[in-house]
Amino acid sequence: MKKIVISSILLLGFQAFAQRLDYEKIASQKQESKLRGGIQPERINSFSSEIEVYVSVQENLLTVDEVYALFRGENPLLNIFYFSKDDPKLRLSPENAVYPSLEKGYNVIRYRLPIKSTNWYSFLAATVDANFLKSKKLKLVGDFRPTFSCQEALPESNIFGLPTPGYVNEFFNDRKGCGYFKKTAEDKSYRFHIIPDVPSYDK
Repeated sequence: MKKIVISSILLLGFQAFAQRLDYEKIASQKQESKLRGGIQPERINSFSSEIEVYVSVQENLLTVDEVYALFRGENPLLNIFYFSKDDPKLRLSPENAVYPSLEKGYNVIRYRLPIKSTNWYSFLAATVDANFLKSKKLKLVGDFRPTFSCQEALPESNIFGLPTPGYVNEFFNDRKGCGYFKKTAEDKSYRFHIIPDVPSYDK
């Protein structure tokens, strides 16, 4: 019963947040699918049940120890959250390693995210301690690749109750640029980036 209540509250919050992403159109599409009998099983099964989440730190901005300090400890500077119907608020755990070869020019912190259902929309969010970023003159942004069009800076007053600065990406199959990863995709990663806080570095 508690899980149902939490899910209902989050669903209302998601609706408010998604208004900037033309939610009324999305809701209409969902209703049409429901009237037609819902999403076909074969469509749901064509999507990956796990994706990789990268936080890619541009090389030469932080020492190796500083990169590790981002995600280690009881109160890490960097946090990744996933919000969905199945997981109202899932905090992801990083692998205890830094990978210099997963993305060229970056040291990568990797997380693995299980996807229980792809027939609902969900949100992937990252936050980094504001004082740390300010002291290093850095900023957190999303995935540079043009295929991701449903991402934006996390508003200060956000429905997730997360601190800022942060970045959030929406997954929803019925909107171009928001889809979940297909099982057949060679690359099943979404990538947050930590880069210099200089306008020329924006995508």
